[in-house]
Amino acid sequence: GGRWDVRVDPEAAPEALMPEACSLYLKSGCYMVREYATFRTAEVQWTLLLNRIEAVLNEYQPIIEGLQQTAERWLTRTLVPCFSAGAVLALALTAWLNVRVYTQFKRKARLCRRQGIASTFPHVLRHTPQDWFCAYLVPRLVGVQASNMYVVFWGSTVVIGGLLVALSSPQLWFMVLNKFSTEVVEAIVGFVLVYLLFDVGLAKIVMFSGSEQMVHPVAWSWYCVLMTVLNLGKGIVHAATRVAYMALSFVVHLGVMDRTLLPPGLEAYDPGFAAWMATLVFHHKYNNPLVHALLDPPG
Repeated sequence: GGRWDVRVDPEAAPEALMPEACSLYLKSGCYMVREYATFRTAEVQWTLLLNRIEAVLNEYQPIIEGLQQTAERWLTRTLVPCFSAGAVLALALTAWLNVRVYTQFKRKARLCRRQGIASTFPHVLRHTPQDWFCAYLVPRLVGVQASNMYVVFWGSTVVIGGLLVALSSPQLWFMVLNKFSTEVVEAIVGFVLVYLLFDVGLAKIVMFSGSEQMVHPVAWSWYCVLMTVLNLGKGIVHAATRVAYMALSFVVHLGVMDRTLLPPGLEAYDPGFAAWMATLVFHHKYNNPLVHALLDPPG
C-alpha cells in the first residue's frame, strides 16, 4: 500500500482504532513538517540567489548606465544625423534626376512634334535611339536607386529610434512596437488596395492602350492630381493623429520613431509629416517628378 494506506477492520471496536488513528496523525504531522522545512530551504536559497543577482547588478550598474549613455549619444549624435543627411541627399538627387529626365523627355517630345511624329513615350525613344539611354534610362535608374537609399536611410532612423526607446524604457518599447507594427500592417493593406484600384484598374485599363500608349492625357493629368491630393491628405491626417495621440497620452517618446532633422530637443515632437511630404516626390511610379502630376504630363 501507499504511505497513507491504513487498513481498518469495520467490525472492530472504536477504542481498537486509536493506535491506527494516532499513527496516521503522527505520519501526517511529520510529513507536513518535512515539506515545510524543504519549502523554507528552497525559499531561502532562492532569496540568496536573488540577492546575489541584485548585488552583481548593483556592482555593474555604473558600467551598464555608462554603456546606455554612450549608446544613446552615439546613436543620437552620430548615426541619426548621418542617416538623416544621407536621406536628404538621396531625396535631393532623386528629385534633381527626375526633373532632368522630365525636362529631357519634354524637349525630345517637342522635337518629335515638330517633325510630325507622335510624342508618346515609345515614339520618342524609337526616333531618338542615339542618346535615349544616357538621357533617360541612366538618370531614371540612378533616381530610383537614390529613392531606395532614402527609404533605407529613413528606415534606419526609425530602427535607431526604436533602440533608443528600448534603452530608456522596455515597457514603452513594447507599446511603440505594437502600435508601429499595427500601422505597418494597415499601410500594407491600404497600399495593396490602392494599387489594385488605381494602378491596375484606372491607369492600365482606362488610360493606357498596350504598355505605354496614353489614351486620355487630360484624364491622366487629373488622375495624377488626385493621387497627389490623396497622398497629401493622408500625410496630414497621419500627422494630426500622431500629434493628438502624443498630446493625450503624454508619451513624447513616440516621436523618436520619426526622427528627422529637427533641432535637438524637438525630435520627439516630430509627427512624421516631413517624411510623408518627402515621399511624394517618388511615391507613385507615374507621378515622378511632382510637376508631372500638377502641370503637363508628356503625351
